[in-house]
This record gives sequence, structure tokens and C-alpha cells, in this order.
Amino acid sequence: MHAGLGSVPFGGIGESGMGYYHGKYSVDSFTFKKPVYKQPFITEALIDVRYPPYSKKKTDRFLLMSKLPSLPAIKLDFVSLVLIGVAFVIGAFSGSFYN
Repeated sequence: MHAGLGSVPFGGIGESGMGYYHGKYSVDSFTFKKPVYKQPFITEALIDVRYPPYSKKKTDRFLLMSKLPSLPAIKLDFVSLVLIGVAFVIGAFSGSFYN
């Protein structure tokens, strides 16, 4: 009876058998789960120049983008210190406001 139900996991675990091999359990046993990132369509449309087939229009757009000046980089430690300071000030004022 147990082997006739497709919704019930059937089979041994480890040395006692082959594992689950009915229905969903079979798929779970023989698949490797990994995360998949689905990129928004808008973002994909903006960076489609990196995909072939390459045309004159795509090449010109890529060259234009590569010539744009880069923005100055802000140090991460400075930004994090500023955010911690802002959070501290907000916390200090909100605590005295309610008392």
C-alpha cells in the first residue's frame, strides 16, 4: 500500500535504500537547488549593449558610455560614520521628545 501512493516518500535513507523516489521527493532528491536572480526588464534594457549580435548602434553606445567620466568615490567608512552619527542624533532627540 505504501509503495502505491505517489504522494508518500518511499524508499530507505542512506545505506538502507535509494532514498525518496516518488513524485516531488524524487525531483528533490536528484536536483541541486541554487538561487536565481531575475533582473528587472528596465535594467536589462539599459545594458543590452553587452549581448551579441553587436551592431554599429550598440558599439557606438558602448563607446559613448565608456568615455563618460566616473563619479568620485566616497569612502565607505566615512559614509558609515555619518549614518551612525545621524542615527545617534535622531535616537537622542526622539528619546527626550517623549519624556
